[in-house]
Amino acid sequence: MSLGRRLISTGTAADVSFNTVLYTGNASARSITGVGFQPDLTWIKNRSSSSNYFHALIDSVRGVGKVLSSNTSSVDSTNYTDQLTSFNLDGFSLGNNSSGGNYVNVSGGDNYVAWNWKGGGTPVTIGVNSITGSTPSIASSVSANTAAGFSIVKYTPPSGGSVYTNTVGHGLSSPPEIIIQKATQNSSASWYVHTSLIDGSNDYLVLNSTAPKADNPHNFAVTSTTFTDWGWNGNEIINYCWHSVVGYSKIGIYEGVTGNKTVTIGFRPSFVIIKNTSNAGNNWNMMDSVRDTSNPIELNLWADTADTESTASQGNVYDVDFEDTGFTIKNNFTPFNANEQDYIYMAFK
Repeated sequence: MSLGRRLISTGTAADVSFNTVLYTGNASARSITGVGFQPDLTWIKNRSSSSNYFHALIDSVRGVGKVLSSNTSSVDSTNYTDQLTSFNLDGFSLGNNSSGGNYVNVSGGDNYVAWNWKGGGTPVTIGVNSITGSTPSIASSVSANTAAGFSIVKYTPPSGGSVYTNTVGHGLSSPPEIIIQKATQNSSASWYVHTSLIDGSNDYLVLNSTAPKADNPHNFAVTSTTFTDWGWNGNEIINYCWHSVVGYSKIGIYEGVTGNKTVTIGFRPSFVIIKNTSNAGNNWNMMDSVRDTSNPIELNLWADTADTESTASQGNVYDVDFEDTGFTIKNNFTPFNANEQDYIYMAFK
């Protein structure tokens, strides 16, 4: 049993490439349906409990037996094969949580949200020198949905290789505007978020942190076919890559103002992530129109914490309206809208 926003195709792959579903945990093996497609990345969060019930990111390139958490730098959890057990034509299947991983299906009626993206299905290899001349210089395993501007890229840089100069194929038809990256077997490696949208230079943020943006200290570059390896030689690295697609998704920035802030993206979003890039201490805010079915959108989760779903107790400071051409932030709360501070966002229809 699940509740979700079923997407109806109007002729392009982007029309059926993102969806949110809700379900209740019961520690029994079962299928969650209503996604409307077979996902390649599913991001699940327990809405009811924060006691070690971390975010769970599972993708079809690493495989369903592996779990990463956006709120921690921990390595891939491979001992919890009873969590998400398969990606299906209309959703995904869950195991019985017998190992006690507590990521996606605990008993006792805990509520969950699952955000789902469609990639390209079974990954393909983008081999060394397979694009042009000498690029890429590292082979990658890629599941790419070019119509939706989304790909999952896994690669392992060679030990002792050319750090910060090797290139990796991303499988998209345009340069990714944001790449979320994790070295899967290195607990000292945070989740790095690469983008050049903030000020035109190559910057990074940390997904499991409230830190502001920082200038990229290395020669990180993104082209229409490749991006630069950022180190972690000998460590498997997973990358989630997105670029905006007109009418379906928008990755962008805005500057906060005094009063309400309207961000025009060209469609009504169903899911928005917002991060203050100017100052420390601001979370990665996650809001959607499936948990909150009408405006104002107030229920918030945070990619960098295991905290339970929450709304403001004073002043409704999380209030955001999802509108036909974008979203309006109806507060001057620093994590969303402070005067002359910069914000990055990801929005999906």
